[in-house]
Amino acid sequence: MIKKTSAVVYLAIALAFWMPQTALADSRVVASIKPIHSLAAAIMDGVGEPALIVKGFESVHDYQPKPSDAKLLEEADVVVWIGPDLESSISTAIRNLSKNAISVELSEVDGLTLFGFRESHVHHDEEDDHGEEGEEDEDHEGEREDDDHGEERDEDRDMHEEGELDMHVWLDVSNAILMADEIARALKVAYPQHSDLFDSNHKSLLENLHDLERELEKQADSIRERPYIVFHDAYQYLEKSLGLESVAAVTLNPTITPGVGQINEIREAVIETGAICAFAEPQFNPGILKIVGEGTELEMGMLDPLGYDVEAGPNAYFEIMRNMLTALRDCLT
Repeated sequence: MIKKTSAVVYLAIALAFWMPQTALADSRVVASIKPIHSLAAAIMDGVGEPALIVKGFESVHDYQPKPSDAKLLEEADVVVWIGPDLESSISTAIRNLSKNAISVELSEVDGLTLFGFRESHVHHDEEDDHGEEGEEDEDHEGEREDDDHGEERDEDRDMHEEGELDMHVWLDVSNAILMADEIARALKVAYPQHSDLFDSNHKSLLENLHDLERELEKQADSIRERPYIVFHDAYQYLEKSLGLESVAAVTLNPTITPGVGQINEIREAVIETGAICAFAEPQFNPGILKIVGEGTELEMGMLDPLGYDVEAGPNAYFEIMRNMLTALRDCLT
């Protein structure tokens, strides 16, 4: 009887020390969007799951934070996000984190490939093909092997300071690899008791990301010279890393409705280039794309860079990227 009671007491003491560590990591790591939540979740596998802010069909560009989001951020130990130029609506809350919290602003990761916004919604005539230098779309501190986007330029530094860089950086798998490195470093600082597991998970994640990179390059082989248009100019990281040929975007800013003149210009680009497909996004009304495609043979497809229909978790990033290549191939072939 005494031994049994002692065993229960010892078990209770052990749980008292073990449970807070797991719960702490589970509830106090916050990620803004699903693709980077997935990277964090993969590294944290076996320790806990990060919280996710943008879950549903909201656009990250005009997302309205909920009281529950504010509470998550107030209590966070680690917040993983792209940066204020993408998640502008929650940037103030992130900037006001407690002094002990770690803000992992992934657009600031050293070596990341960064591009400036394209100057025009029609870009088939811009010199931005894969492997060639564009006037504005140079690498920013990028050091990718077997790639030739160009060297860092003063203009890129200026654009970064002015908030004129395209922040859809996760759509290049080589960027995701660097971001995973940064997330792992931050988690080990916040929760050193789990460093060994983080290291093991991080290693597995990198192997899987490299495999994904090769898989996507192979999948893109059959569609590299097939022109298409998109609703929102959010895909140049995917396009330039895989050599794809987007010739126009209906809008550079999805919160601004394009005018009649802009729509006519895009229709001319469709006719001139022989564009095959037009790709909508699940959180935006596809009606404008249908107007652009009237009188042409454009097929309609759907690209989902945030994975709105994908279950959040360690596999989400891989599913998001594969789904986009599948959508591109299904329409373009």
